[in-house]
Parts: sequence; structure tokens; C-alpha cells
Amino acid sequence: MISFSWPSAGDARGYVYDRDSVIFARDDLETLLVGLARDGRRTVILAHSMGGQLVMETLRQMSISGKGDALRPIDGVALISPDIDEDVFLRQAKRITPFPQPFMLMVSKRDKALGLAALITGKPSRLGSIEDPSRLEGLPIEIIDLSDIEGGDRAGHSTAFTAPAAIRLLQDLGPT
Repeated sequence: MISFSWPSAGDARGYVYDRDSVIFARDDLETLLVGLARDGRRTVILAHSMGGQLVMETLRQMSISGKGDALRPIDGVALISPDIDEDVFLRQAKRITPFPQPFMLMVSKRDKALGLAALITGKPSRLGSIEDPSRLEGLPIEIIDLSDIEGGDRAGHSTAFTAPAAIRLLQDLGPT
């Protein structure tokens, strides 16, 4: 298991700093993924909140820069409560080839952190609290709605890590 992290303010007041840090870190994540692919390592990517933006930006960047072969060893992606504008996600996804499979979005309409992010960004909703999943039709993704799952956290932002049923879904992601 490898954990990739980047500089984060760790506080809602540092939201803009965190978004800049995602852009700053994407080359480093690309270097890691290309190195893992070169070494023949299979990869499953889990990304939470703004980490989803980092993953999508990195996969897009790799695809359009001719490093799409390094995406082939990715055995699955799960974006958990992704803090990404829905329109931006659609644009990113259309550029990623090959599109990793399986590709899972874990969302919740009760996600208070994403509600705050929507307020800060001036957009009505974030991908992780998507109101109209039909907007994503045609993409090879599975949407898992955690809004009503038992065992979630009060803020609804980390339910995938606190609810036993959601944890089982994450454990099943990747090669069989």
C-alpha cells in the first residue's frame, strides 16, 4: 500500500490554498503512477474529497501527454466524496484514455463539507453530492449513493470510512 499526500491547510479557511496544492502535486502523482506502471505494479486508487480533483487532473494530464499506457495497470478508481465541479469532471473524464475500470463515485446528498465547498466556489453542487446522476450517463462509472447508509459520520463527508457496508465496497474494489 502506498499513500500519496500533498500539502493541505487541513482547514476550511485554507480551501483556495488546498486547490492550488492539488495543481502543484499532480506532476508528483504522475511520476509515482508512471513509476509503478514501469515496475509492473498494479494499482487501485482511492481518493477522498479534493484528492479526487488531484486524481482526475493527473489521469487527464497523463492521457493527453502521451502517457496513457501508464493508466493500463490501474485496476480501479474510487472517488470518495469528490470535491470536483460536475462540469469539470465531465471534461476531465472525456480526455482520459484508457478510462480505468472499475471506476466508482461514492456520493452523498448529506455531505456538509461539500455543501460548504459549493458555497465557497459559487457552484450549486459538487460531484460528491450530485443531484442529477443522469448528467454522467455514458461514462463507464458506478455511482454509489451513501446518503442513507447506516454508520456514516455526522458531516456525511467520511461515511465511506465509517459505515461497514461502504467499507466492504472499498475492500472489493480492484482485481479479483
